[in-house]
Amino acid sequence: MNENMDVNDFIWDYALKGISYKCISTLLSSVHSVHLSPNAIKKRMHRRGCPRKRGSIEVSDHEIKSAITEIDSKPYTVGYRCMYDTLRMRGLQVRRDSVMQFMKEIDPIGCEFRRRRRIIRRIYKSSGPNDTWHIDGYDKLKPYGLSIHGCIDGYSRKIMWLRVGSSNNDPTVIARYYLRCVMECGGCPSLLQSDPGTENVLVGSLQSLFVNSEDGFKIVRSAFNQRIEAWWSMLRRRFTSWWIDFFRDLASFNSFEIGNENDIRCIRFCFSSLIQRELDEVKNTWNHHHISHSRQAVVPNGKPIILYNAPEVTGGKNCLKVVNEDDLQWAFTQCSDDSISGSQDFDDEAGRILNATTSTQPESWEECLERYFQLSRENIIKCGCV
Repeated sequence: MNENMDVNDFIWDYALKGISYKCISTLLSSVHSVHLSPNAIKKRMHRRGCPRKRGSIEVSDHEIKSAITEIDSKPYTVGYRCMYDTLRMRGLQVRRDSVMQFMKEIDPIGCEFRRRRRIIRRIYKSSGPNDTWHIDGYDKLKPYGLSIHGCIDGYSRKIMWLRVGSSNNDPTVIARYYLRCVMECGGCPSLLQSDPGTENVLVGSLQSLFVNSEDGFKIVRSAFNQRIEAWWSMLRRRFTSWWIDFFRDLASFNSFEIGNENDIRCIRFCFSSLIQRELDEVKNTWNHHHISHSRQAVVPNGKPIILYNAPEVTGGKNCLKVVNEDDLQWAFTQCSDDSISGSQDFDDEAGRILNATTSTQPESWEECLERYFQLSRENIIKCGCV
């Protein structure tokens, strides 16, 4: 507020915002060091020509409609309650039911959408499997050293890959996930879509090379990469929530220190194989489950595995692009293998320590935890073994 305003101006300004006389009295005392009772404020408001409890200006219906039109410049965005509060903040004396009626006249479509509690969503369109692949990284387990990366086919909603590793920010690691999938499918999608990030630079270049067009790779904000972004919420409910709580408990008991490189590599080495097997199970279950019809997408409902492999049944077409074998082999030379812990030397030393007691893969989180305790006690990094 302007410091040159007098006390009456402060009172009037607060009243226009719909603040009660009692609260105005408190604000004057605490903010402006002016002590007036609610009754004294009421008398000042009467002398200013406002007999009502709150400062307001009587206006005609036409003026109210003009104000509503000015405020509601963007259709569908403002409800009648918000509009009523905004008009009162401007000092206009209006009734809530009048505002509701005027908004029905001015913005009937918006009122109908709000009545149905509907959000206006974009319609997702796809010609068939391999038309668009959506890729993204999942970072909820990253504080514990476990980075997940996934890809989903936009038409069938089939999960193309779902991998856990030491990093989902290394371009060469992401590119290897992509190339393995391309080799398995016998080709690449017509369009590969990702959010901005340096980890997608190499995979984007390879995709453009395979389809012989820069239009084969598209970078969008996360809000527009919803096929994979929305799938992460399902993964959280069905899978990662338990693991997040597990590792939090491990940290709370001082058995794991976030940011400790030795602890992080031990977690990766001991838990990655079990988590990858569980991710494979999640992926397989999802690809064989039935997806219900959605009004927000021009794609069929059904099981992802069937929609992907038999698109002609649902009126789609396979948009797979055949990749030159020489290009594919050359692309693999540009990628690096993702070691389990992030360091091959650490993997070798950890394997030597654990193989002294057992050579089998852990089958449960209890076995993984036992191996983690055994390995963390060795403190491989601090001992200078790597």
